[in-house]
Amino acid sequence: NRKTSLVCQHHVRYNEKTRDIVDRFSIAPVVLVRDLHDCVVSLRDHLRRESVDNTMAFVTGDHIKLSDEDLETFIVQMAIPWYINFYVSWQDCPSALWVNYRELATDGNGVVEKILAHCGRLDIDEEAIKIALGNGMPATDRLNVGQQGRGRALSEENKALIRLYCSYYPSVDFSPVGVN
Repeated sequence: NRKTSLVCQHHVRYNEKTRDIVDRFSIAPVVLVRDLHDCVVSLRDHLRRESVDNTMAFVTGDHIKLSDEDLETFIVQMAIPWYINFYVSWQDCPSALWVNYRELATDGNGVVEKILAHCGRLDIDEEAIKIALGNGMPATDRLNVGQQGRGRALSEENKALIRLYCSYYPSVDFSPVGVN
């Protein structure tokens, strides 16, 4: 029985089956969250530049032809409930390490060190982290903007819808995802 370390990215909600897998395989879950308003703009751009295929909502070519505001409204109504469900579900995972996109963007080295420590990796090689974060790969069109604060330009109606959806979970703190 060989122990192997690996990193996997999955967009899954936390539930009984996920908990069983986390426990059975000694997985150290890391939950990366981002301002929900910024997620709307980022997903809008991704749908137009990359692909309509995603795990949050069924999107067709007709949707990406909508105006920015109409596409953002579609995303708020159809995809943001998935994000909220994801966020709320992981609140029940006692072993999850929460990482905020803002923190990752401003202190990538520190966040990676925190993640490695969470995973039980005490042999942290700071030079290897720097290389991994700035891997020397040229920028491609595939990469999204990754800029914080773009969601501030959402319509007040869409911001109000996001607040409404979050209000259905009154005991959950949504400030880490930009909703107060």
